[in-house]
Amino acid sequence: MKDIFILGATKYSFMIQRFIEQEKQYRVLGYTVNEAYIQDVKSECDKRGVKLYALENLKRYCSPNMPIWILNTVGYTDMNRTRERLSIQCQQLGYQFVNFISDRAIVLSEIEGAGNIVFPGAYIGTDVSIGNNNVFYTGVVMTHDIAIGNNNFVAANVTVGGEVEIGNNCFIGMGSTLRNRIKVANYSLIGASCYLSHNTHEREVVVPAKSLTLEKNSFEVRLTPKS
Repeated sequence: MKDIFILGATKYSFMIQRFIEQEKQYRVLGYTVNEAYIQDVKSECDKRGVKLYALENLKRYCSPNMPIWILNTVGYTDMNRTRERLSIQCQQLGYQFVNFISDRAIVLSEIEGAGNIVFPGAYIGTDVSIGNNNVFYTGVVMTHDIAIGNNNFVAANVTVGGEVEIGNNCFIGMGSTLRNRIKVANYSLIGASCYLSHNTHEREVVVPAKSLTLEKNSFEVRLTPKS
């Protein structure tokens, strides 16, 4: 069992530690953030009784020649560029990345990239190519023959059709559906509950049609199932 440090110290980070503890994939030595942010998160870590280390100084706390393994739990801030920047910093410091692939996910493709997180309840189908530093939340369905690059965040209950290409640093919002045979360009932002049926261009923002508020109240609307 590898000893790892969790990069990040947010509610999201603590949730992922719970999954790791339940599934016993790694032994968590503590949390790590940039030294400049130690004081911002110290009280929460103290309250939870977890150790906190400066990212720049991890080698001080490890045996010489011992590889330092990192799980990056930084979120999608700034189109995932914060997570990307910290990954690059870790690489420059000589650290290595682990994947967390939940035992409760269904994964039918080999994940060759590093630093990926696959939540419980996600489905990764056949012939899905995954790069580095991606997050697949609970309920995600990656059907088949999909290529996804680096530093992407795929939120809960997203469905991606077959033969889709997703670039780098994309955010795909909760409950969205991507039809088959489309290309999602770098830094695309797909809002929650979208149906995406076209190729996007770099930095494109896609949102669903505006919700309508009916003049009738809910007791006045007749819900009739199709026969």
